[in-house]
Order: sequence, then C-alpha cells, then structure tokens
Amino acid sequence: IIAVGASSLLGVTYLLYRSIVDISNRNFLLCLLCLSIFSLFHWSNMAWATSSVQNYGSLFSAVLTFYLFNRKTKITVLLAILVGLISPYINSSGLLILPILFIWSLTTLARDRQNIKSLLLILTASIFSFFMFFYFPENQLEIGSSLKLTISIESVLSVIKSYLIATGGYLHFEILALLSGLIINIYFVALLVLRYFQKNPVIFYTFLYILLSTMLIALFRHEMGLKQLIASRYQIFTITLNALVVISLFELGLEKLLPFRYLKQTILSMFMALYFSSFYYISNLENEKERILIGLHDWNTNDAPSLHHPQPERASEILSLAVDAGIYSVPRAID
Repeated sequence: IIAVGASSLLGVTYLLYRSIVDISNRNFLLCLLCLSIFSLFHWSNMAWATSSVQNYGSLFSAVLTFYLFNRKTKITVLLAILVGLISPYINSSGLLILPILFIWSLTTLARDRQNIKSLLLILTASIFSFFMFFYFPENQLEIGSSLKLTISIESVLSVIKSYLIATGGYLHFEILALLSGLIINIYFVALLVLRYFQKNPVIFYTFLYILLSTMLIALFRHEMGLKQLIASRYQIFTITLNALVVISLFELGLEKLLPFRYLKQTILSMFMALYFSSFYYISNLENEKERILIGLHDWNTNDAPSLHHPQPERASEILSLAVDAGIYSVPRAID
C-alpha cells in the first residue's frame, strides 16, 4: 500500500513537468521538481500506509484534476470533476479541489461565456461533495472534535502564525519556518497580482491548493504545538512549494530581475543541498520501522507493549479484523 501511495509521486512529477510552459528551462525545472518531491523530508509517509496514500494520493489527485481541467475538452472536464468528487475520501483536504475549480472557472468566465455550463456543474458537484462528506456521522464527529477555535484576536493571530510555520515546516526550526512561510505567501500574492493563473493555471492552482491545505493544518492543529505543525507527513506539500516558486519565477521571466550571474547554478546548488540534508532523516525512518515491527511482533501476546500508533487500541481492533479476514498476516520475526 505504501508503494501504491509513493507511486503517485511519479504522477505528480510527470503532470507538473507536462504543465511547464517554459520549454527552454523544462529539464532544469524537472530536476528541481525531482530533488524536492523525492527528498526525505516527508519520511513518515514512507513508514505508514495511511500517510502515504492520504498525503501523496491527495497531492496527485489535486494535480491530476487541475491538469485534466486545463485540457478543456468535455471529457477531461468531466473526468476532472469526477476526480474532485473522489478526492475527499483520499484525504479531507480533497474537499478543497472542486471549490478551487469553481474559482478557476469564475476567472475565465469573462473571456468565455460558454464556461457557464461547466461553472454550474462544478458548483453542483461541490455542494454534493460537501453534503455527502459531512452527511455521515463519523465524518461530522471527527471534524467537529478536531476544530476547537474561539474567535478572538489572540486566536486569529495564533492561527496565522501557525499557518506561516506550517507553510515552511520542512525547515524544522520555528523562526526559519515562519520566515519561509511569510516569504512564500508574499510571493503568492505577487503571482496573483501578475495574473500568473492565466499563464500557467495548473502550477498556480496547485500552489493555491497546497497553501489552503496548510491552512487547514493550522486550523486543526494550532493548539497541538509546533511538533504537529511541522510533522514530516505534511512536508511533501511544503517542499513541493519550493519547486513551484522557481517554476513560476522562470515562466514569468522574473529571474532576469535577480542580480545573480550564475542564477541557475546557484538555485540548483541550493536544491541539491536541501535534498542531501534530508538524508539526515534516514535514521528516523529506520527507527520508526523498528518500533512498528516490535509492536507487530509482540502483538496479542501476554504483557506485550501496545502497537506503535497514536491510537493503539483502535489500531489493534483494525488489525484483528484484517487478520480474521485473512487479508493480513502478522510478521513473527524481525530481521
């Protein structure tokens, strides 16, 4: 299952690469995409099947939706809406995808009045998606128990600070993440002013999707402390932003405004330095694997430690059902 989730990163890379309109720098930008997406900053997604499917799969479904929608044929638009309807059941952040498509359609309505049909279809699909997702009691309880926000100046500032930190979470240290998040959000406002969404809507709306996803992290996790905001499972989103920043920079020709003689070489060196620094987390991945295997090895035995999971009782219940159904076999030895 982890491999299935991880394979979606290949799809993300391919679709973003195909979306690049700056053909002359395509290979250079592909290199930056690979150095970002295939780094180890998001190492915990490589240890947990649910994290892999949810976080890698949700990013892929967002990029796929935007890529299909940008093709602008009846079939691809319908397929984009279908993927958008499925996405919330991969990760709740998938609820953002159809509203983003609605915004996208609104921005093109002035230039093409025929888009009114797709606009109404997307609006209907969005309402249906939200209704179906929140209709079921288990979804209502989960969302309601996670969001405990009292509206006040202090709470709003706390969420804003948490959002900026979550946006630059791969930098690990609070002040660095906060500064990075601030710069990235200012840059996104510049992209909005420069109407980059007209030049490359796939990259722009992927950028927007990631920012809104980190905003959800801030809303639901801001009271849980720094550790939750910069959890490694979310860093597939934040590290991808780096590549999207550079792609948009080159596509808008903004690199010509920077006073660097060897700009591309400097950027490549920085991305390579980040990539190799992520290998620091290999030990975290190995330790996590060992803890998971120890919990599985001793599971259901007398005086056994609980399963290595945030909710060990719930994990044990699910594991029992899987074993009884014959779809999972518990390992009996640790290599």
